[in-house]
Amino acid sequence: MQNYHIINHFKLEHPIVEVKLLDENISFVDSKNILYIFDRKFKLSLKIKLDKDDDTKHMFCNEFSISNNNISVPLQKNLISTFYNEEKKIKATFKSTIHQSDINFTRYSKDAKYLLSASLDGKVFIHDLESKTIRYSYKNRPDHCSYATFSHKNKFVFVSYFNRINTLLNLQDDTIVEFNTNDPIELAIFFDDDKKLFLANREGYSIVYDCIEKEIISQKVLFTHWPCSATLSQNRKNIVIGTRTNKLYIVDPFKNELIDSMNFEDSAVGKVDIKDNNLLIGFTNGNISLIDLSYNKQQFLHHVNLKEYDKAKEVLDANCFLYLDDAIEKFKKSFDEVLIKAKELITKKNIEEAIKIANPFMQYKEFKTKVDALFMQQDHIALFIEAVEKKDIKNAYFFSQKYPIIESLHHYTLLENRWEKTYAEARNALEEDPLRGVHKAKNILNLYEKIPQKSELIKFLLNNSAMLNRADAAVKKQDFKTYFKLVEEFDFLKQTRLFKKIQDLAVSIKNKATQLYVDGDYKEAQNTYRTILDFKEYKQFALNEIEKIDHILRFQFAIEKGNKKLIYSFANRYNFLSFTPEFESFNEEFDKHINEALKVTKYGDIKKARHMLHDYIGIKELEQKIDNTIKIGYLKQFENVDSDSKSLDLFLKRYNFLFGVDNLLEATMQKKSLSKFYENFSKNPSTLEVKRYPDFLHL
Repeated sequence: MQNYHIINHFKLEHPIVEVKLLDENISFVDSKNILYIFDRKFKLSLKIKLDKDDDTKHMFCNEFSISNNNISVPLQKNLISTFYNEEKKIKATFKSTIHQSDINFTRYSKDAKYLLSASLDGKVFIHDLESKTIRYSYKNRPDHCSYATFSHKNKFVFVSYFNRINTLLNLQDDTIVEFNTNDPIELAIFFDDDKKLFLANREGYSIVYDCIEKEIISQKVLFTHWPCSATLSQNRKNIVIGTRTNKLYIVDPFKNELIDSMNFEDSAVGKVDIKDNNLLIGFTNGNISLIDLSYNKQQFLHHVNLKEYDKAKEVLDANCFLYLDDAIEKFKKSFDEVLIKAKELITKKNIEEAIKIANPFMQYKEFKTKVDALFMQQDHIALFIEAVEKKDIKNAYFFSQKYPIIESLHHYTLLENRWEKTYAEARNALEEDPLRGVHKAKNILNLYEKIPQKSELIKFLLNNSAMLNRADAAVKKQDFKTYFKLVEEFDFLKQTRLFKKIQDLAVSIKNKATQLYVDGDYKEAQNTYRTILDFKEYKQFALNEIEKIDHILRFQFAIEKGNKKLIYSFANRYNFLSFTPEFESFNEEFDKHINEALKVTKYGDIKKARHMLHDYIGIKELEQKIDNTIKIGYLKQFENVDSDSKSLDLFLKRYNFLFGVDNLLEATMQKKSLSKFYENFSKNPSTLEVKRYPDFLHL
């Protein structure tokens, strides 16, 4: 069955040597140096010969490169970078004659800012297309280039040679690193945010190189066919690799593992590219296929949501490219639940059903390893279950220690519950009688003393019974300070149930205090927070809350006493208090007074306005509003001041002393109407423009 879905298919005459999926079109170059540009429906919009030389290119050559509607055209020793646009025209934008030998390789950077070219004499140049200069040049090599690529962010440039030498250039500081591989590299692609480099050679090796640590960190044989082209999936988690046969691979570069592979009826894969959930493949027989990577994605997710993993696997088998989609993560996360179910079925000796439910996940190596381990241990699991049912504690713990997978079984929980019950009984015996209880506790724990997993804990219990009693006594008195001091001194106390209960108690106290705070019961909340001050992880939180409540209580006291000055001072200092209902009501009351005062100052009655605002005068936070209100009264009085210089100078001195000079005064002095200024000022006093002039100007 075909395990992919073709959207469109097209046939050209010659092998495809370069392909590119762009925003508006699909571009190809064939081995006869002809550029084809199609729209997304494979309607031809441009066909042009790129090279006057009629020599046919090798079907796996890397001479051409396409990026952002740019195409590099090597003409023997000369290099041309061209650009084609919607007008179906192509024009040269850059030309280089620096090479002294025929060019065998070109590659654009991802943003088409740089263009790399390599010639048969081993020389490599990186051209800056914006400044039309050489950005970097490699020293002469004894062999020519086999592959080169830029990292996605243009930080690194990788170049490999046929003499098995590989170079990694850091374009940010122009440092270069060399390393060898056992065979020439046929393709390379950066991943993991450009921190790692995936390489493949003609012998089938897949190599992962760490660009930061500058070392090879993984090397495996994944391919049975010669790799020739690669592209990173859209989520940048997987790589699609084409080969010189009709085979295509999907690889997880992070684990350096093969996810899936497929065969095509066409000939060898020439080039591949991915964009907008489409995979473009150009074959060496001239065929071109556009594949929908997300075909049946919703159907796949539907089955996963319904836990129909066998049906979900059928969809994957029909479109293996869903392994490249983030939707696969939801499928993979289901495995843990499936593994638990498989273990339960094995404990009931229902092996066939266990195999059936685990089978859809066998594509992944890590899942297959876990399932295989489960089935390999099924006989031992059966013996373990038998030992638990017969209360053969020694053998039961022997199997659980030898086969860790047993610890996830239901019967292991039963086994541990018996131990917990026995251990609690022994502890109770010690707590009831610290002197004679040791012998009784020892008898209770007799069956577990020779079991490695429990012997150390038993020894602690018997040797430190006095410490356990002291810890319990401290908790009963809620003396947590003493309890945590004991825990610091005797670390084994952290392994007890009591310690877990204390941690849960702290959370409970914290939640209770928080609820009391929400309910407005501040004093009780404050007292409750004080009880968790001895809990290290909650101490700072409790101190902050206690201090916060202290401010609230003092604020409430100020409100109770009607101390307005203190009220506004608190609200200004502690921002959270300014949002309390009590403060909002005080603000509303002040706004009422200020509005009444504005009405009388409109007629110049300053004395009455001051009387209305008497309770608020002297409060720093309200000074500006009060001053602005009183100012209106002064200006109204100014309209009636005699124009003789003595009266005018006296008024100006007084006004300037109190308020400074502003646009309201200037308007009045120029006999302009105050109505517009007054209207804006009444709505928002901050609109007033204050200008401080030297005093002598107004004397």
